[in-house]
Amino acid sequence: MGGICQKGTFPHVGRSFLPRLCNQCGHPQCVDVCPTGATWKREEDGIVVIDPDICIGCKYCILACPYDSRFLNPVTGAADKCDFCQHLVEKGQVPSCVNTCVGEARIFGDLNDPESEISKRMATNSTAVLRPGMGTEPNVYYIGLEHADEHDADGTRGRHVKVTTHRKQQARS
Repeated sequence: MGGICQKGTFPHVGRSFLPRLCNQCGHPQCVDVCPTGATWKREEDGIVVIDPDICIGCKYCILACPYDSRFLNPVTGAADKCDFCQHLVEKGQVPSCVNTCVGEARIFGDLNDPESEISKRMATNSTAVLRPGMGTEPNVYYIGLEHADEHDADGTRGRHVKVTTHRKQQARS
């Protein structure tokens, strides 16, 4: 997912492509609103995942995501999103989008490792996150990003969803 960003006023207008993906938030709103526990954050690496066998397709998480990165999978009927290709990450590989990016614009790694490529880039470049005012603590960083749209510029968002349930959390293996 992504979008074209236009900045400036005619005749001095610039365009750029801004990839949009799940921001693997430190405080994911999608987890808070899921009534079944189908969406959760993995302890070992912080990746937010969805269990399609538990998801009931209620779309609460789709509405709650301030990054518009979730969708209803037309085949499974469950919510879906980028999971940083967890099946590859578990094998020590990088996500497919990183591996196939011919411009090498995507970097994936452990921010807690000061010797990792991502840590070195973060230390030497100015970075920004999308919609920092949402309180989600996103973990996708952009180099050279001013803002992506009018919502990013002022931190506002038209929809906020908070659902409190009294369900018992399913144990994760």
